[in-house]
Amino acid sequence: GEETLWTGHARNQGLRRLTNTGLLRGIREVSQGKGLDVKPYVLGTAFKRDVDDTRHSPAIRVMELLMDDGLSHLGYNDPFVPTLEVRGHQLTSEPLAEATLKAADIVIITTDHTQYDYEFITRHANVVIDTRNATKHLTDPALCAKITLLGSGTRGGRPIGE
Repeated sequence: GEETLWTGHARNQGLRRLTNTGLLRGIREVSQGKGLDVKPYVLGTAFKRDVDDTRHSPAIRVMELLMDDGLSHLGYNDPFVPTLEVRGHQLTSEPLAEATLKAADIVIITTDHTQYDYEFITRHANVVIDTRNATKHLTDPALCAKITLLGSGTRGGRPIGE
């Protein structure tokens, strides 16, 4: 259930490396050879939906891991958090626009804000990692094929590998 996905401080601290979080492992749509050129776009940096509190935010931990792995092209959007400091880097929330989504290699949903249009996001994203089950209402097979639910081992509602 959702309790096992990105909740609890102990779970956040247990993540060690990007490949261990499962974000890039097994996702055919992201070239494994891209390495440090992967451009992730994190959606939602607040601790929970529709607030501006980033204390103990799983998104920040994910962003730290991405930076630790050497990724330099890191963008985020959060309508409640206009600026954010991660590992000494001052980041500014980028517009949630078609061009921004298309430019990202991977979109990671870490906070399920109610004002996000998940159909729009998924339609324009290359690959979506949904850590909050925010895309569960989508039924279009073409959109569902772009989504990996972190922790569930499923893509588009089917086990990975099918």
